[in-house]
Amino acid sequence: MKTFLIDLDGISPEVFKELIGFILTAGLNFRKLDQRIESRTGRTLFVEVETRAEEKALKEFLTGQAVLSPIIIKNENKAVLDGKIIGTFCQTNRGDNCYVDNLTGKKFTIVR
Repeated sequence: MKTFLIDLDGISPEVFKELIGFILTAGLNFRKLDQRIESRTGRTLFVEVETRAEEKALKEFLTGQAVLSPIIIKNENKAVLDGKIIGTFCQTNRGDNCYVDNLTGKKFTIVR
């Protein structure tokens, strides 16, 4: 299973609606988390894919909608951006640069 981290701040409301429609139609698991970076808060969508077909379809959709390259969490929680490992995705207690799940209160970060 792979998890795609899609930055929602960089896309238009129309593309966001199409993205959510695609995810619901494909039956993918997803969750919206807040991203805290340098004293500002953004929105990030975490989308899980289980098969290569789901991964291919999601990548094609994102490319077709000109959505910025997502960060992909692969095996052993390796965070990959544009084919290059940028760090390890892990849970944290710090509140600096992190992804925050408001439902559970958990915070996650990419350790470089």
